[in-house]
Amino acid sequence: MTLITRHTLVLATAWLLAAGAATLASPAHAQNRGDGSITFNGTQTVFRLAYAVKVPIGGGKSETTIILTDKPLSARAVTDKGERSIEAQAENITMLELEIDSDKEVFNVRVVAQRTRGTLSVSNGLKASFDVWSDKLVQGRVTAAEQAFGSHRISFDARFVVAPTDPKQGKTDSKAAWSTPQGKVLAEYLRAGRAGDKAAIRRVLIADRAQTLDGPNAADFLEYLKTESVDPATATLDSLTIDGNTAVASITGRTKDMERSRKYPLRKVGDAWFVAP
Repeated sequence: MTLITRHTLVLATAWLLAAGAATLASPAHAQNRGDGSITFNGTQTVFRLAYAVKVPIGGGKSETTIILTDKPLSARAVTDKGERSIEAQAENITMLELEIDSDKEVFNVRVVAQRTRGTLSVSNGLKASFDVWSDKLVQGRVTAAEQAFGSHRISFDARFVVAPTDPKQGKTDSKAAWSTPQGKVLAEYLRAGRAGDKAAIRRVLIADRAQTLDGPNAADFLEYLKTESVDPATATLDSLTIDGNTAVASITGRTKDMERSRKYPLRKVGDAWFVAP
């Protein structure tokens, strides 16, 4: 065990849940797996997934960020810290981040949850150990004994087995993503919106939202789509996260003067996908 002497714990956005860590299977059978939990004021959240990304810092060295979550992250969020924070808040993901330097010292710990905001310094009780540390696999454990932060108490105990991702990897192939069923229906929605084609919009819009096309705000809704819908022919589909019958697509549209990014929820009904804004 290594006692961590320099680190910061960040609590941003809400409910934290957790308790003792479960035993992991062997690396060969459990890569990219997280076990354990986090406890906030007696309420627990279990970590089920783990990710790791190498962050170059110059001089041939790199830092490593290990991420434990209760829900999946998109490929872009894994490698982009800003996107990770946005996605965690938008999708109500509980997330524990460990930033580790080239000497395998944890220098920053960040917790994202749904209801609590603030920056707190951990004075003691944080320990980390690594059973395996290589470019291909990181396996270890991090714990923090229960500590008080004002009126709150927090602790965590988590294990991880994860294959580090190079920041240049893990990017969504935009052309391939547009060719998926989700990408195709989104592209059709954007084209129909830009054209103000009510019939075409209705075909790809989830039923409970399609009612807007017949209501008193229909004209405003169509005008909004004309103005806000980017051109799928020039836009980049940055990430596509699919979870059963739901999905979230993140796209970036560009013009000569500006760049605009937006997330679009999608939902599967029967065998068909629909945009569900």
